[in-house]
Amino acid sequence: MEGAVIILRWLQFAGAAGLFGLSLFQLYSPASGERVGRRGTLVLMSSGLIVLASLGGLVAQTGVMAGGLAAALDPTALSMVAFQMGLGQAHLARAALGLAAFSLILAGVRGRLLWWGLAGLGLGVCATFAWSGHAGATEGALGVPHRLSDVVHVVAAGAWIGALFAFLTMVGRRAGADRQTLHRGLAEFAGVGTLAVAALTVTGLINAWVLIGPAALPTALGTAYGVLLAIKLVVFAGMLGLAAANRFQLTPALGRAEDDAAMQVAVDRLRQSLILETTLGLLVLALVAALGTLAPPAALI
Repeated sequence: MEGAVIILRWLQFAGAAGLFGLSLFQLYSPASGERVGRRGTLVLMSSGLIVLASLGGLVAQTGVMAGGLAAALDPTALSMVAFQMGLGQAHLARAALGLAAFSLILAGVRGRLLWWGLAGLGLGVCATFAWSGHAGATEGALGVPHRLSDVVHVVAAGAWIGALFAFLTMVGRRAGADRQTLHRGLAEFAGVGTLAVAALTVTGLINAWVLIGPAALPTALGTAYGVLLAIKLVVFAGMLGLAAANRFQLTPALGRAEDDAAMQVAVDRLRQSLILETTLGLLVLALVAALGTLAPPAALI
């Protein structure tokens, strides 16, 4: 059941990034336009994924706590986790927000009103993760700061990875990619991306301080949590390297392209880099999903 919990947590994270990050991109990028189109389809799929994965995750979490799938499907056990525990309430809230986003798109709302509504619902989805992970279990004076830090951490990750989803819709081989649209979109994301990296770094340090702590730091790599966290940091560093290359090398090269051949080469290089960066981003989400099921070093001393 723990494997199912990890997979479903990963799907919830990916869905949250798609809903929040893609919707936010539509608001701050003048190159994105307001038509639903392919990005709207991705947001619709992300919303549906959030609903299904959240409800499935609730059942899986109940199974882990109750001792198996049969026990998880017992109405009494499922009701207790869903309505009496913060973890279960977070899953229900996430599913409800995802359903609201799904309904908003199908209702035919258009323009910036649609994207503001979806971004707000996505923000709510991101916030719920603070109550279904380690931050939700932190008690005492550190509880509120830890949960606030966790909310900012997930929101920043969603903004970054969701924007990568948006860029992939702009560099599709069949679409051909409009150079000016793509170049403007990448330029508009530069400030948001920098802010997201800064927020991830600061909140990551805060979370590490709470979950590892100075006392457990020397032995952290001797735990499964410490090993996965180290791998996550290496993958995150790879994302930073690709993001820097996109911003300072590949995007300027696209802007300097003077003919169709040069432009196609620049777009192809950007496509390859963005696919790799997105893959690493999804890997980070998978590692975070696994970390949430492990006891942090601070809890082992």
